[in-house]
Amino acid sequence: MPPYQVSQDDLARLSTPCLMISGSESAPVLRGIARIIADSIPGCRFVELMGSDHVTYYERPEEFASAVGDFAGSLGVSAV
Repeated sequence: MPPYQVSQDDLARLSTPCLMISGSESAPVLRGIARIIADSIPGCRFVELMGSDHVTYYERPEEFASAVGDFAGSLGVSAV
C-alpha cells in the first residue's frame, strides 16, 4: 500500500469541527505537526496541555476530558 499522504490543501477543505490536543512536552516535531494540522483545518480548536508529553489523555486525563467536554459543549453535544 502506498503511503497515505494528506496535504494542507486537503485539510483546508475539511468542514467538520475539529479539536487538536497537544502536550507541551511532546517532541518538538510532533508539536509542530499538531500545530500545522490545526492551523490548516478551518476553525480547528487547538489546546496545549501544559506538562504533558505525547500521550495527553493518559498523562493529564482530567485536563484532556475537560478540553473534550468543552469542545463537545461548544457543538451542543453532551460529553457525559
